[in-house]
Amino acid sequence: MISCSLRWLSGSECSCRAPCRDRYRGPVQGALVAGGIVALTALPYVLGFGRSSSNPSALPNNYAAALGILLVLIAAVAAVLVALRRNR
Repeated sequence: MISCSLRWLSGSECSCRAPCRDRYRGPVQGALVAGGIVALTALPYVLGFGRSSSNPSALPNNYAAALGILLVLIAAVAAVLVALRRNR
């Protein structure tokens, strides 16, 4: 299943049934790649690496909430692009 998912993300054919149609593949792949990059980049902040009790100004924000909001925005943009392609 993982190898099929990776082949689907790369755009090559897969022996299993594809999760979405070809015309929706671009926005879905873009959203998955963008979300993965954002999540990997934000992971050290979300986990709190570098936070110390002696310096409260280090990592003062709620990075988990910001990551969630950003991932929802990426998904919303992908949904809008899929909806626009559906209307064509």
